[in-house]
Amino acid sequence: MKEKTEQLRDELHRIIQAQSQGNSNAPIVFPQELIQRVVAYALEQRAKGITLAKCSQLLNISHARLHYWMYYRSKTRGKQTPAQPPLVRPVQVSAQMVPIYDGVPERRYSVRSPAGWQVQDLTLKELTEILRGLV
Repeated sequence: MKEKTEQLRDELHRIIQAQSQGNSNAPIVFPQELIQRVVAYALEQRAKGITLAKCSQLLNISHARLHYWMYYRSKTRGKQTPAQPPLVRPVQVSAQMVPIYDGVPERRYSVRSPAGWQVQDLTLKELTEILRGLV
């Protein structure tokens, strides 16, 4: 782990040093291959329970830059995976008219899942909230 961390940190440092000597106002440009290796390293570390902030400290880069590389840059550059359609959960909804305390019939709903659980006597608002929570 230390070897990989030190290697990435050294490569990042060399690029920063080389580009800051030329023009101090120009943004630092990192090779895409290096960014991908840094992101892969950060993902490995996160799988081990190490935070993104700690990874940025180990690599001696800003937390914001690492966060950008991991979350934003991957969405806007390179190979994008097709968007997944929303997952639809199959449920059975039924309704019946029931009288309530003022004598006016009102529609109440029941929801039954494929797993067998059932919720009864729901208003339309409650039904909508439950169905939105299933997505």
